[in-house]
Amino acid sequence: MTQMDLGVSFKKLSNAKDKKENLLNAIECYNNALKVYNINEFPHEYAVTQKNFGISCEELSYMCNKNENLAKAIDCLEEASRAYKTDEFRTKYDNEYNEIQRKLKELKDKIEK
Repeated sequence: MTQMDLGVSFKKLSNAKDKKENLLNAIECYNNALKVYNINEFPHEYAVTQKNFGISCEELSYMCNKNENLAKAIDCLEEASRAYKTDEFRTKYDNEYNEIQRKLKELKDKIEK
């Protein structure tokens, strides 16, 4: 099982129990996955990992360190968006790109200035 898959499993588990602990575990797994998945060699995997990382940070923001976790979520989603900006990926993953853009706008509206 890859770190990305393990992160997804912890994220799903966070919906059932120990939400904060499992979100932190998911975030750690996504961080580990990003040591392998980089934007140049694995752009799609990189983008998906960054997106999942960002969503986990957003959920964690409801429990602790709101602005810090929202800022991290925004950073992750901006990185995911960057991976989809190439013509090849923008065409193939247009829905994902648009979803990330919507989520970015939503998070930027939530963050306290």
